[in-house]
Amino acid sequence: MSRRSLRPRADTTGLFEVAIGWDRPLQTYFVIVFGPPAEGDEDPQVILWRGMAPHEISMAGDAVSIASDYADIPDGLAATLEIDRMSGSATPDGPIQRWGKKWIGQQDNH
Repeated sequence: MSRRSLRPRADTTGLFEVAIGWDRPLQTYFVIVFGPPAEGDEDPQVILWRGMAPHEISMAGDAVSIASDYADIPDGLAATLEIDRMSGSATPDGPIQRWGKKWIGQQDNH
């Protein structure tokens, strides 16, 4: 998995971080937008999470487009994400990934 942290856009308020990357086991790009922690909590709130399902976001440009609503996008980000995807493609799944894919497959059948 790759994960890049992006700076929230100046015209957005209350955002803590925008994360974008490639999830190799799920074979999808993802975008997660974090807000400030809820009162009494230490962890940031998840405002948006796309790319939680297998193959949900198949193109780096699509993930960048989603993130652009919330974050400043550095030049070449889509190419960097594509390199991340390609560099992890030869890595085999470990036991947790195999179990997770089996579990997800069982959930899809119900």
